[in-house]
Amino acid sequence: MQATCSSCSNIVTVDENNPKLPAGPFSVKCPKCQTPVRFPGRGAAAPKAEAPKPAEAARPADPGPAPAPAPAPAASTVPLKPTALPGERALVALDDKQRAGELARSLMRLGYEVDLMSDAEGVRAIELGSHAIVAMARTVAEGGALTSYQRLFLLPSDIRRLFFLILVGDEYTTGDGVQAFVVHGDLVVASPDAGSCEVVIRERLIERNRLFRVFVECKRKNEASL
Repeated sequence: MQATCSSCSNIVTVDENNPKLPAGPFSVKCPKCQTPVRFPGRGAAAPKAEAPKPAEAARPADPGPAPAPAPAPAASTVPLKPTALPGERALVALDDKQRAGELARSLMRLGYEVDLMSDAEGVRAIELGSHAIVAMARTVAEGGALTSYQRLFLLPSDIRRLFFLILVGDEYTTGDGVQAFVVHGDLVVASPDAGSCEVVIRERLIERNRLFRVFVECKRKNEASL
């Protein structure tokens, strides 16, 4: 057991196996300068156990493959409630066959039976007054022949009120009420929207039926009294 003298830096050695060595702290005079040198005692002489090395940082357990993402909820496919009464028909009088077919599908989703005709054929069909909805383009012909749109202005007002008029064209903004008023229609539909306009058609039909309910009821009562 060794200790260093605090005065002369002399190394003082004692036999740690000496049975007479105190168990507690004790002092021994430095043989060189007689300065007391402190020793911790026999009990403190035992070598200290090596301090454990810092444990390696625990690694997180492998979580395994990431779970597959939950499938996105399916888009709602609830069909629109039909606005057509049983047997009600719609007339699509457009020379553009692609737009005519697209608009016909929109009307069929609302429950209407659809008649597809050219503009010239539509002129004769609207005179019969057998369609609840009539769709056409705003075309004007020169000379004696009339387009479906021109024929509208020759119809009696009571016949004109019987059907819902849709005008289709690239110049329109779908559902624009001001445009519809200017061209004497109930609804205008932009050509690219012809295949997906059933929602706006349904909304305008409901609004129109509400506005004309009084007129329709009075007309029915008048006809019943004849």
